[in-house]
Amino acid sequence: MPDRELSKCRDIVVLAEPDAAAALLGRLPGVSAQAFPDQQRVTVHYDVDQHQYQQLRALLLQCGFPLEDSHYARMRDALIDYSESMQLHNLGVPATALKSREAYMHVYEQHMHGDHDATPEELRHEQ
Repeated sequence: MPDRELSKCRDIVVLAEPDAAAALLGRLPGVSAQAFPDQQRVTVHYDVDQHQYQQLRALLLQCGFPLEDSHYARMRDALIDYSESMQLHNLGVPATALKSREAYMHVYEQHMHGDHDATPEELRHEQ
């Protein structure tokens, strides 16, 4: 997959102190950030295999920066989070696994498949 598909450029609306928010994000390895105080936004550039939009926003919120919280912003953020997680999934980048693949295989093997009748064999053929 070409590198340009991994590279993301996103805007994060920061309602107060976008310069400080850009400085904070810019200190992260692999992230470049530029503040636009007159538009109350920070433009960030990052590779999706190193950082995700949701993590960058969570860091800003954790540090006390107020972010846009309109209905439109929540929908946009959810779409970005979904698209990045699907891209990582398609790339085969492992996410935090709750269960190993073997655990699912074990459950599948224990489950009865096909046409299983609970009636005993001798009663099925009796007339």
